[in-house]
Amino acid sequence: MFARVVFLTLFVVAFIGCSEESSTEISKSSIFGRVTFLDGSSAGNAQIRLIVTESNQNKFTNTDQNGNYRFDDLAGGNYEIGFTSLSYDINSYRSEEISLSGNNVEHNFNITYNMLDELKVLVVNDSLFFIQFQAEGARI
Repeated sequence: MFARVVFLTLFVVAFIGCSEESSTEISKSSIFGRVTFLDGSSAGNAQIRLIVTESNQNKFTNTDQNGNYRFDDLAGGNYEIGFTSLSYDINSYRSEEISLSGNNVEHNFNITYNMLDELKVLVVNDSLFFIQFQAEGARI
C-alpha cells in the first residue's frame, strides 16, 4: 500500500512538472501625449488624471515644462483621461474614454479659451466706473 501511495504521488508530481504551462503574458500599454495651447505653446505643470473604468482607480501625473505626459505599465482595459490646471486658471475639466489592448495610445490636449461673451462699462463719473463681463471661463 505504501509503495502504491508513493508511486501515485510521484506520478502526480511528474505529471504536473511536465505539463505545459498555460501562463498568459499580460501585455502592458502606455498612454502619452502633449498639452498645448492653440498657438502651439506648451502647457507645463498641468495635471493629467487617468481613471481605470472597471475599478474607478485614479492615477495622476503632471506635464513637464514642454507639456509632455506619460502613463506606463497599464493593463488592457478602458480608461478615462482628463486634464485640469490651476496654473492657467482653467476651472473646467473634460475627459475622454480610451480603450487599451496591448497598444500604446497618443492622446494630445489642446487648450482653447473662450473670448468674452459680453462686456459692459458703466461710467458713474470721471474717476469711477464699473466693468462687468460674462465669460464662460476656459474650455478644453
